[in-house]
Formats: sequence, structure tokens, C-alpha cells
Amino acid sequence: MVRSPTRVPETDEEFVAPDDRLIGRVFRWSLILLVAVAAVVAAMVYLLSRQPERAPVREDSFLPPSKQYAVAAPPDVRFTDVTAAAGLTFRHDNGARGEKLLPETMGPGCAFFDYDNDGDPDILLVNGRSWSPGEERASTLALYANDEALELYARVLRTRPPPALAVSALCGRGTLLGVRGQLAEAATELERAIALCQQLGDDVALADALSRAAYVAYVSGDGPGILSRAEAAMRAAERTGQVRPRIAALRQLGIAHEFAGRFQAAEAAYRALLALDPAHGDEASAGALNSLGEIARARGQFAEATFLYRQAGVVAEALGLLRTTLVARANLGAALAESGEPTEALTVLDDAAREMARRGYHAFHAENRYYHALASLALGDTEGACRDAEEARRAAEKNGEAEMLGLCLRLEARLCEAGARAGDAERCLAESIETFARIGKPGEEARSRAALAEWLWRHGRVDPARAEAARARPVLIAMGRTDLAGALDAIG
Repeated sequence: MVRSPTRVPETDEEFVAPDDRLIGRVFRWSLILLVAVAAVVAAMVYLLSRQPERAPVREDSFLPPSKQYAVAAPPDVRFTDVTAAAGLTFRHDNGARGEKLLPETMGPGCAFFDYDNDGDPDILLVNGRSWSPGEERASTLALYANDEALELYARVLRTRPPPALAVSALCGRGTLLGVRGQLAEAATELERAIALCQQLGDDVALADALSRAAYVAYVSGDGPGILSRAEAAMRAAERTGQVRPRIAALRQLGIAHEFAGRFQAAEAAYRALLALDPAHGDEASAGALNSLGEIARARGQFAEATFLYRQAGVVAEALGLLRTTLVARANLGAALAESGEPTEALTVLDDAAREMARRGYHAFHAENRYYHALASLALGDTEGACRDAEEARRAAEKNGEAEMLGLCLRLEARLCEAGARAGDAERCLAESIETFARIGKPGEEARSRAALAEWLWRHGRVDPARAEAARARPVLIAMGRTDLAGALDAIG
């Protein structure tokens, strides 16, 4: 007999009465607590967001007066369109043919840069193109080289431009001719500009033209011309009441006094210039520092001169003034040549000469070759010194640089006496003295007289030697060149 398995009674454990009561109680208390927290939060939000009651504003309360601003008149700036006169015929093609394509919105491009490294800014204009399929109309870039700036100025003048534009073209042309060493032509163009400025009664333009003319007179060795134009520029600049014309005029006034050996007056002009431009943001400041170096070198203070030339070069380079930078570098080489450092002098002078030749700055070539000859002579290279001296004299004669011609004559006398070349040393020194006397440069005249006195003394001509020494000594002492004056004491 088979027994059936015992059956266990089923129980539903999910629905136990004691558990349901506990869950219900926890739920109720949780709900009460949640409501209480919400009430506290709401109360805090309300209290924090309440705005404090503001006192009513009285209608008669004080109101500060409104500020009154002075209305400044706009500056008088004149622009003249010289596009056609300058020969710029560029036309931009954006490819617009009515299809309204996205590339048509791209504008042209323009860059001012010196692509051939000649010191003049050239213009590159970037064109567009046609975007229509099958259209073959070509458009190209346009590069306008500034190599023919003189012709561009002449072209502007041939169009009979307005007087103000004619003054600008004449000043630009005269300055460029001066840089290229064509001094007579430069002076002519600047005198035309001066006359036109006087007719217009434009003192700003007049001061600028007179300052440029003074500089050309300086390069030409025209001492009285420098001073007369510089003083006239200063008068015109004072009438303008503007700083920039005064800075330019002070620069030329300093050069005029420096040329004539009036070093105190020159220093005063340069210091006044630097006071007007304490941050050295004007190109004339670099020139003033360079000229203060020239004064220090003329006094035989070569360490100070070297420092000032280097400072002038730093300022000029920071301002992007390539020509002034090269001039300061060449003058640094000259100071090194005169201060007994011929090897370094040759390096500096060669570097400056290469850059000047590459950029067409011919006005300073004679001076560079002159000091190169002095450095070569100090190193015993008489053959090289002779070549440099001849090249310096040719350049001085070609450009009409009277001061450099006087220096070259004095150098030739040294070379003749050293036996490096044939010639009459006494005649060279006499011509050098005559040249410096004619152009009004007493400091260099005194140095040539001292050289002649020493030559006469060595050749037994005592009385003429003493006469020349007596004339040279007081000028040298006034210049601060006690070393040169002391060398004449043996002559009596």
C-alpha cells in the first residue's frame, strides 16, 4: 500500500498584518517631516528675498548738476587723392557676375613693404578672379616698385596739382635727390617749395621745407646756408605753436652751430630737442643723439662718442629708421678709427658701406671711405689707404661735398709725407685750410693749420710754423682739443 506524501499547508508571507501597520506609520511620519522641511525652506526664501522698505523720495531732493564737456574742434587734416598722378591703375576684380557666389564677398588685399630692400616702401595689390565656369578673363596681382620715386614726383608736378600737393612733391623730390647725392638739384627743388609755402602762408609746410633745405646745405658744406635756413625754420616753427616743426628746426639749428664749431650752442639746441621728445619717439631724437656723438668726437671724447652713436643706432632701429641707423653705424666706425681701434673700425665701416650701397645712400660714401682710409693707415696698409682716399675724393667732388673734400686733402697730405703717394703735402694742406675757411668750418680749419704747422716745423721753416700754430691753438682749445693744442707747444 502506497502512502500519499504529507501536504504542507500554504501561507502568504507577503501580507502580514503587523508589517503593514509599521510601513503605514513610517510613511505618515516621513510625509509630515517633508512638509515641515518645505515650510522652513519657503519661510527662509521669503525672508531673504524681501526688499527693505525705501523711504519716499522727496520731490525737492538735491540733484547734482550735469557735467559740461567742452566740444573740441576736429583737427584740420587735408587728404588729396594722387592715385592717378602716381600712376596707380589697379582695378580689383571680385568675380561678381550676378550669381552672388560666396567668394565674391572676399575683398582685395594691399601690402606696403620694401620688396627689393632699397629703403623705399613698395606696394603689392592682391586681386580676385572670375568664378564663372568657362570665363577666361584673367586678373593678376599688381606690384608697384618705388624705384622711380623721382619720376613719380615729377609726374605729379606735371599734372599742375593743387599748391599743397605741389609743396609735398617738391619736398619729397628734393629730399630724395639729397639722399642720392644730387645736392644742387635737391637745393633747387627745395627752394621752389619754400617759395610756394611763403605764397600760401603755410608755416607748418614752410618750417618743414626750410629744415630739409638746411640739411642739404649741411651735406653740401654750406655753413652760412645751414644757419640761415635753420634760423628761418625755427621762426616759422615758433609761429605754428606745434611741437613737431620745432623739433625738426632745432635739429637743423644744432647742426648749423655744430658745423661752425659753436659746440655749446649746438648742444643747447640738441638738449632742447630731446626735452621736447623725452620718450625718443621722433626720428629727430635719433639724429640729435648722433650729433651729440659728433660733438664728443670733435672734442676727442671718443668713449662718450661711441656710447652716443650706439644709443642713436638703438633708437633709430626701434623707430624703423634704416638710413639713420646706418649713419650712426658709420659714425661709430669713424670714432673707432680715430680712437685707436682700427680693426673694429674697418669691420663696422665695411658693414655700413655695403648696406648703404645696396640701398642707394650715396651721400655718405665719401665720409665712409675717408675713415676707412684712416683705419687702414693705422694698420700700416698704405696701399689700401691710398685707394680709399682716392675713392673718397672722387665721391666728394662728384657730390659737391666741400667739407669732405677738405678732409680728403688733409689725408692726402699725410699719405704724401708717408711716401705712400706722390704729391705736395704743403699744397694739399693749404688747399684744405682754404676749403674749410670758405665754407665756415673753423674747427677743421684749425686742425689743418695744426697739421701744416707741424709739417713746416719738421722741414725747418720755423717762423711760418709758429704763425700757423698761433692761429690754430686758440681754436683748438675752445673746441676742447687740448691734446691737439698741446702738440703745438714744441713749435712755440
